[in-house]
Amino acid sequence: MCTPLAIMRKYIKEDVVVNRLFRVVTVRNMFCLIRSHGQAGFTILEVLVASVIFSIALVALSGISFTVIGGNKHSANFVRASALAQEQIEIIRAMGGFSLGADMVLGTSDDVIPSQLANTNTGNDGETDPAAMFANPDYTQNGSATPLTLSTTPQAEWIVRDNQPLAGMKTVTVVVGWLEGTAKNYAVVSTAMQGQ
Repeated sequence: MCTPLAIMRKYIKEDVVVNRLFRVVTVRNMFCLIRSHGQAGFTILEVLVASVIFSIALVALSGISFTVIGGNKHSANFVRASALAQEQIEIIRAMGGFSLGADMVLGTSDDVIPSQLANTNTGNDGETDPAAMFANPDYTQNGSATPLTLSTTPQAEWIVRDNQPLAGMKTVTVVVGWLEGTAKNYAVVSTAMQGQ
């Protein structure tokens, strides 16, 4: 109850008296004293403070929402690019592999290797940076060795490395690249194939 008599009883009951001349008045009790004269509702100051707090919260929530939406878009693109890379690996594996020939040594003239498993660009064998691999492929999803231009649609290219990880094997690394705004993104999947 917010009556002056109720406030006085509270002070006396709680012994909140300082030097018998001054009384400690809390913020809550000050509002009770202001409202005890028949005023009901909220003051303009309370409404303004609540509006400011509410506005700040809305601005923060809208910023978080935009961040979450951008993160979801990036995740969806990355999942799509990873699926494309894995699909390309499966297509390459379905070609039937390669034969080492009678001498069982990779890189000699008697090897039987499908064109898309040939290491046509040995200059990229040591590359580990996805951007450099995408710029310098052995093959692309279009069947050529000309690098594709990054776009908003994920595109696959791959590099073939001979005698890696062991002699008589090939490592195929598929790099899928795409743009999100001006950001370049890449997904990389590798597999090793044994010659027969």
